[in-house]
Amino acid sequence: MLFLFNDRVLEIGNPEVRLMANWPELGCGRPDLLFARDAIDFAKALVIDSDHFGVDEALYADCAALLAVKTHANTAFFIRAAGEDVASKVEARLTLIPEEHLKRVRNQRRPVGAHASLEPLWVRAA
Repeated sequence: MLFLFNDRVLEIGNPEVRLMANWPELGCGRPDLLFARDAIDFAKALVIDSDHFGVDEALYADCAALLAVKTHANTAFFIRAAGEDVASKVEARLTLIPEEHLKRVRNQRRPVGAHASLEPLWVRAA
């Protein structure tokens, strides 16, 4: 399964299997006890921390698996309000986008280290 996490298209495989294998390292607590809102709040905190400390792709993929399992979405955007740096001002937007669109974004040619351009994706998804 592909999951679009902000500007990263991640291959997470079977999200339930990935989550069950990696939840102790993820640090979210027992996934079976979490509600969708808990998963979104956890992911929001991960995004805020990554702004300051950086986060490796495997942790993003594990968090994407958590979101996929708990929200049934395959796309999550965490958008900070302009000029805000307070955690409560980060808005989460989750949706389900057809996988062929995610494959196109993943396969875009771009310089090494650059992330995907999402403008055409949102036009198609809207």
